[in-house]
Amino acid sequence: MFMPEQKKRSCHAVIMLILLTASVSNIYPDEKYSRIGIGEFGISFLAPESFSRTESATSYRCVIVMNGPGSARITIYTALRDDEETRRWASFKEWYFKDRPRPVRSILGVREANVFSGQKGDIHIYESGRGKNRLISRLMIITGDRHVTSVECTAPTKGFYQNTEIFNTVMASIIPEGIQRNKNQGLDEDLH
Repeated sequence: MFMPEQKKRSCHAVIMLILLTASVSNIYPDEKYSRIGIGEFGISFLAPESFSRTESATSYRCVIVMNGPGSARITIYTALRDDEETRRWASFKEWYFKDRPRPVRSILGVREANVFSGQKGDIHIYESGRGKNRLISRLMIITGDRHVTSVECTAPTKGFYQNTEIFNTVMASIIPEGIQRNKNQGLDEDLH
């Protein structure tokens, strides 16, 4: 017989397993992507053309928000790496989850993934909101030599799996300019 805490952990484990390994139905069967470069920060990524995109940039940081159908959202944040930014992201759990518009209900999983050229990134999956407003988010944090980058992919809990292919494509496409990703190595395998 499961105790209440065991039921909760079992439920979280099942959700995590579904999110990371399930074969997904793609609601964007013919999605096209454009490679977007953020030159001053030295990174680029693939942006889904069906998502609207807004950008806010200063000489120090850049935030790109892409909104898609069904309340799907992808937010890419990148900042030049200095001691303050490095400390800020090293302790991100102290501020990131507390500053959410919807309260974080639970952390569903955390793991390390290969990003590019042997560099590692941390992936955090969490659930926020309540009732019909529940969301699942996948957050990847990459601390590079020149920048700190985060990619957050969010969708309503019921429809998250339908966006998994697009979220995987965007996350797997983050690369520093001038680096060629080896198709046999990297984040692509870690997300699928």
